[in-house]
Amino acid sequence: MKLFNLKKACYLTLTFLIFISLGCSSTKLGVSIEKNQPRLSLLYCDSFMIYTMCAEDLSRDGKVDLFFFEDDDQIFFYRKGYLKDIINSHLFHPCMEEMSDDLVGLGSRLFLIKKDEISVNKIAIQTKLMAMYISYLPAINSCQEANNAENNDENFFDEDEFF
Repeated sequence: MKLFNLKKACYLTLTFLIFISLGCSSTKLGVSIEKNQPRLSLLYCDSFMIYTMCAEDLSRDGKVDLFFFEDDDQIFFYRKGYLKDIINSHLFHPCMEEMSDDLVGLGSRLFLIKKDEISVNKIAIQTKLMAMYISYLPAINSCQEANNAENNDENFFDEDEFF
């Protein structure tokens, strides 16, 4: 008689973690850091590992313009050609990256997910987003190492580098 089935226990644990993660998603109205007033934008926030990350469409064209960390409001991905449009909306992470067209396309699909929806499609999008994020990690890690060596300040942002 088998008392413990490792495969079944792993499956149940993974399923539990996925549902807990999905239960932490939310959609909300964006708030401008300059004026502290609501702005008309599409915003999708969800927990990924230990961070809550948000995708935002400030231009309301159905495409994601930026991704930012909810806890410190720092942009870590931005859409090509939209950097000047987002300068007043959030803080800039010193190692933020320009999004590829593939990342913009995939991130834009988040806005089609209904609030509190748990679906295979949502899980697939989130999994692909994590894979894309991981592909950016070498550049991000290199930037953070250089930034820490130069400034010993993670909040340093050189506007001249981007504008």
